[in-house]
Amino acid sequence: MSTKIWYPSAVWYEKAVYDYPLGQEILKRVTSLGIPLQLIESHNKSRLELADPQKRFYASKKILILGVKKDLRLQNCSPSADYRLIIGTSCPGFCEYCYLADSLGERVFPRVYINLDEILQPLLTILRNNRDQKTTSEISSSGDPLATEHLTGLLSKTIEILAEEPNARLRVVTKFPWVEPLLALKHNGNTFFRFSFNSEYVINTFEHGTASLKERIDSMQKLGAANYPLGAIIAPIILYDNWQQDYYNLIKDLAKYLPQLETFELITFRFSNRAQMKIFTRFPHSKLPFPKNGIRHKAFGKYVYDEENQQKIKSFFIETLSTFFPQSHISYFV
Repeated sequence: MSTKIWYPSAVWYEKAVYDYPLGQEILKRVTSLGIPLQLIESHNKSRLELADPQKRFYASKKILILGVKKDLRLQNCSPSADYRLIIGTSCPGFCEYCYLADSLGERVFPRVYINLDEILQPLLTILRNNRDQKTTSEISSSGDPLATEHLTGLLSKTIEILAEEPNARLRVVTKFPWVEPLLALKHNGNTFFRFSFNSEYVINTFEHGTASLKERIDSMQKLGAANYPLGAIIAPIILYDNWQQDYYNLIKDLAKYLPQLETFELITFRFSNRAQMKIFTRFPHSKLPFPKNGIRHKAFGKYVYDEENQQKIKSFFIETLSTFFPQSHISYFV
């Protein structure tokens, strides 16, 4: 069964959205779809007044917020890219482990910023002042722009603008299958597209409301046919019974259907006590494995697998990827 395309139950918007042609365009589009509009004072201060935190979380994920981004400073995005390019936050999915759902607190609404030209200007300045240097920007560090693309067109506009900058390299990652608006774009190979992959067990058990493994592979094949360069993120890598066989099967399937994958980014599972409390509030029956042993405290209350487990995971992926993708490379392992 295919993942049903997402439409919000309501769109909340700041008054300033009307000052931008793109804002007017999006409001006109959602109005034509019969989606109710609600004027808000600030996209940063909005929240639903529901006492039950679980109901508040699920209801918030059904609302799209349109706002104007005030802070236009570029931020570092190591190890993925040189800079974060933030055109929105969150997404309509319900991944139990999501670090954004933790860091955003109550403001888990899918949110997009409509002042795209202003957001892009600092990056364009850097690109044009350093023509001999390729500059990478990650557009998915704070949310999944493909999830709302059919309503906003923001990702398409960004791809086309940066296609005209020879030293620009835009990096996109998604868990949603709705790639059709991107297939006919003139991207000039400047947009590097990745899907976030995981074992079928992890996708089916913890990544609610997102595309199935088959849908992700099918959508990536479409992007490949449209000549986008492709890579894969496998995250979070979770230790559970049969994890090695399941991740082996994943990589074997990727090699069968997407042999052109150029890079792999590998991110292991991590959590904090605060995140764990939020997860069980929102997903009371969660089966996420929060181990008591085989972990170490990293910093700021965050726990990761200990050195022995990290090495076990790393060795497994190096060996398996070298078998099925000898021409590819691992960009980073964390």
